[in-house]
Amino acid sequence: MVGAVPDFPEGTGMDRRMSIIRLADGRLVFHNAVPIDDATLAKLTAWGKPSILIVPMHLHAIDAPAFREKLGLKVFTSKTTPPLFKLWAVNDKAALARDLRRLADTPGLARLVPSHGLIVDVDPAAALRRVAS
Repeated sequence: MVGAVPDFPEGTGMDRRMSIIRLADGRLVFHNAVPIDDATLAKLTAWGKPSILIVPMHLHAIDAPAFREKLGLKVFTSKTTPPLFKLWAVNDKAALARDLRRLADTPGLARLVPSHGLIVDVDPAAALRRVAS
């Protein structure tokens, strides 16, 4: 699901994406909260039980509190920053490059689904290696 980022002009490439994963036990995991309407929520709850919200970093917490309360979710976040954001903000670019190359070697890697920007579904390993270089 994709939505606009509040206070960002349209067409900047800064739309935000919420990814939804259904676990084997039927629970749903949401990565990044994006507001959804009641009809979409009904479709999701028919697919599985909303259970977990992952907030990738503090800048992605705009809608997290309301989303958590509406669905009764457990929320997880970390003190680390997403790898592509680190390219701009990280001090140890060599360590980041090593991490990206390690991710590129993930068996069966099929696509990269970022919170912002285009989904990479053609040779995602090569894309990670290009970023690492």
